[in-house]
Formats: sequence, structure tokens, C-alpha cells
Amino acid sequence: MLGALLPNYGVMCALDQIAILSQAVSTLASDTSAALALVNKEMSEIRLYAMQNRMALDYVLAATGGVCKVIGPECCITIDDFSGSITNITKEINQTGHDARVWKVNSAHSSKLAN
Repeated sequence: MLGALLPNYGVMCALDQIAILSQAVSTLASDTSAALALVNKEMSEIRLYAMQNRMALDYVLAATGGVCKVIGPECCITIDDFSGSITNITKEINQTGHDARVWKVNSAHSSKLAN
């Protein structure tokens, strides 16, 4: 009914809904990025701690041949470091959030021009 009186009413409602979704995407991107950054930092610290413990254990067991002598072939492990990849993904998430904020601002300006 209101659409008959105001031809652009449906478009404006849709733009408002898109702006709300844009804000939600922006918030989600920001929160996800912050969480990933914290987990990435924590994992880097855990990786360092594990390596320090391994070095200390090797030192303690050096007289008996080291850790590998005691536990065998399972001693040769690597701890993968994906922190660079996580950082890049976090940057992409931040960019998506930024793009959503920019779209919201641009759509707000264009909706004012339409009136």
C-alpha cells in the first residue's frame, strides 16, 4: 500500500536492510580478526615454549644420548608455523569488514541523494 504512494519505498527499505547486514558483516569481520590475532599470538607462544622445553629436556638427557635416544624415532617432530598465513587471512577479513563499512557509508550518501 505504501509502495503505491512512495514509489521508492521498497528500494529504500531494501537499502536499509542491506545497510544493517553490512554493519553485521563489518562487526563479524572485526571480531573474527581480533580473535584470530589472539589465537595466532597464543600459538606462537606455545610453539616457543614447547621448543624451549625440548631443548631443556635434550640438555638434561644429554648424558644418556638425548631425547631421541630415550623415546626413539618419535622424537623427530616439527611444529608447523602457519602464523604468516593466519596473519594474511586476518588482513583479508579486515579488508572485507572495511569494504562493508565503506559500502554502508556510500549507500547512505546515495540514499540521501535519491530523496
